[in-house]
Amino acid sequence: MALQNEVSNALSYAVSKGFQIHPDAFVMLKALETDVLKTVQDIIKSKKPAKNAVILVDDIKSLLSPKKYEGPVEQSCKILMDPTPKVNTGEGVEGYAALFRSRFEKSMRILAQRPESKRISKIASVKQNSHGGKQAERGKISLHANASSIIVAGL
Repeated sequence: MALQNEVSNALSYAVSKGFQIHPDAFVMLKALETDVLKTVQDIIKSKKPAKNAVILVDDIKSLLSPKKYEGPVEQSCKILMDPTPKVNTGEGVEGYAALFRSRFEKSMRILAQRPESKRISKIASVKQNSHGGKQAERGKISLHANASSIIVAGL
């Protein structure tokens, strides 16, 4: 009686999920010694829902005895193009600095187009304009934020 109840629960679960069980698969499920409900749940998880979704004998067989792969799988690769000769590293440190300098300058041009960015000044011009430039280089000058303060940006 417990086996019938378990099969009945599995059948109800499959129908509630929109699946049907083929008669041959139903006979096979009744003959299983494992948990029938769990088996049906695993089959439903592995199958994609469709309009006429049917659980077949093959589904049960594939779940109970999964395919075993013997040895490594053969794979083939084909190199379409080797870009190594075309790669330009930019000549080391100088190229690295030039790359980021150009990126900074592009960003500054974009920011300078904004109305709130009209007060942007470069660090070099702030150093020259403030107390002869020598104190600014030593870090003794501090800029206080007020209405006439400037925004400093630079490399």
